[in-house]
Amino acid sequence: MFWGFGSDGTVGANKNAIKIIADNTDLYAQGYFAYDALKSGGVTVSHLRFGPRPINSPYEITSGCEYVAVHKKEYVKAFDASLILGASKPESILVLNAPWLTVEELDEELPSKFKLMVAEKRLKLFVINASLVAKESGMGRLINNIMQAVFFRLSGVLPYEQALPLFEAAIEKTYKNKGADIVRKNILAVGYAIDNLHKIDVPFSRWMKCERLDQVKPRSGEEPAFVRDVLDKIQTRLGDSLAVSAFQPGNPCR
Repeated sequence: MFWGFGSDGTVGANKNAIKIIADNTDLYAQGYFAYDALKSGGVTVSHLRFGPRPINSPYEITSGCEYVAVHKKEYVKAFDASLILGASKPESILVLNAPWLTVEELDEELPSKFKLMVAEKRLKLFVINASLVAKESGMGRLINNIMQAVFFRLSGVLPYEQALPLFEAAIEKTYKNKGADIVRKNILAVGYAIDNLHKIDVPFSRWMKCERLDQVKPRSGEEPAFVRDVLDKIQTRLGDSLAVSAFQPGNPCR
């Protein structure tokens, strides 16, 4: 499961990954992509499935997820931890694109509930400052292929030594019409990715003591109930949890 943002290239890179795996292994592959209303800068969530039998699952992954990547650090504070980590299976992989490369920085930046869920599930936590790698590679804010290289390195769906040349060939095919320099920069960024990947020695016993605090948007208390009870949930991607009775006919904001 990949939490990206519109125009960062994550969806396109995931489609390349699906094709690489389906064409070069005995596994079947499927991608289900969820978008919000914003094209550029909006939230995208890519749900990738691989398995030995045909897959017909046109819906989100809700359990048993073996790999979660958060491509924008703001998501860990904007969305409740259960939304991002709820589908993760125990001892699965979690990758963050963030500049927080030490336990001390993660202690400071990650919400309490997020740390608690990492500890409860004993997740294998990796952090990469993909945004910095992209900048230094001349890729601007495009982190898609950097994070995809990390996926191939950690997931084990395909041996990395086999996946890397296939991935580089896919990059060349995808970007050849934009010129050799763009292809070169993307392949350079992929090469930098693994060198900048950090495995975190998670302090499980300490994080197990964190409080299970839900992410709550700060409010003054003067806003209409509709804003607090409905719009805030929609903005934090919890709209599916709303009952039909939460929506009132007429003008609900009064």
